[in-house]
Amino acid sequence: MVLSRSQEERVLAVLHRQLPGSLPLGYCIAHLAVAAKVKPEQHVHLARFLYAVLRKGQCEILEEGLCSAGGHEVLEMIVRGRASFPAERPPRPR
Repeated sequence: MVLSRSQEERVLAVLHRQLPGSLPLGYCIAHLAVAAKVKPEQHVHLARFLYAVLRKGQCEILEEGLCSAGGHEVLEMIVRGRASFPAERPPRPR
């Protein structure tokens, strides 16, 4: 069971929440899944989706940090959205 389009949109919305003038909030996988309404049996699909989002430069993964949702220290992996997305390259003139 892959993530639905609405689940993907919720994951991105959660990742890109941030307070004005601050860094994006970071989440452990468990709290990100709860916030985006992703069932535990879909965590593998969540990880695959996060990898795709990471490759697009829309999020970053930290080795450790503070989970914004639970307020607990995480020594494994924190995921957070980027403050701004990289600009797309303009097409090359021919």
